[in-house]
Amino acid sequence: MSVTMRDVALLARVSNKTVSNVVNDHPHVRPDTRARVQQAIAELGYRPNLSARGLRSGRTGVIGLAVPELRQPYFAELADAVIAVAERRNLSVIVGQAGADRDHEMAVLANGLRQTDGLLFSPERLGTEDRGLLDDVTYPLVLLGERIFGGPTDHVTMHNVEGARAAVEHLLALGRRRIAVVGAHPDHRTGQLRPSDLRVQGYREALAAAGLPEDRRLERAVALAPGERRRRDA
Repeated sequence: MSVTMRDVALLARVSNKTVSNVVNDHPHVRPDTRARVQQAIAELGYRPNLSARGLRSGRTGVIGLAVPELRQPYFAELADAVIAVAERRNLSVIVGQAGADRDHEMAVLANGLRQTDGLLFSPERLGTEDRGLLDDVTYPLVLLGERIFGGPTDHVTMHNVEGARAAVEHLLALGRRRIAVVGAHPDHRTGQLRPSDLRVQGYREALAAAGLPEDRRLERAVALAPGERRRRDA
């Protein structure tokens, strides 16, 4: 038979409420009482009913992570890092893939991932023009990456301008004067700033601050593989 909270309470000589307070890590439990309950939990091998706890608290103890594709090494490493940190906080992670598909990303943004307390979302097809969609989000949301700017939600991104500027300043300090940037994006049809645009901006700012003229011949684009070009143009 499975061990119940009542079994723990009887062994520890406390109430069910006290056991619940210890299990849920409430602060107002005397240290000796907490130790006695924890010892009883260990002796009996008690495992809390997470589903019942979720119904009472309104929380599931699960967060969602939505990424374009897990087969991309960056997103696989991101998922690994999120899961590791979540485990240290006794949280589980559900990982979803949006497949770099705009309609799928819009559905994820509208609904989140079901049965989760919040969502970490790294969109690839949504952009600045879609930031109005964030006004309708009713769940805890943190955006990752650089595809949406200026919205009302928390957003974790890179300091692209500052990072590129610092890299160029480092080379300038070494006495270099003809510095190239590889990765400029030749396609500005959407009018949306890409990370590559921001890095080129930082590159140019560092040159200007050093009194060096811009030489567009040193700003080189990276050619995409045919499959990658088709996916981005879709």
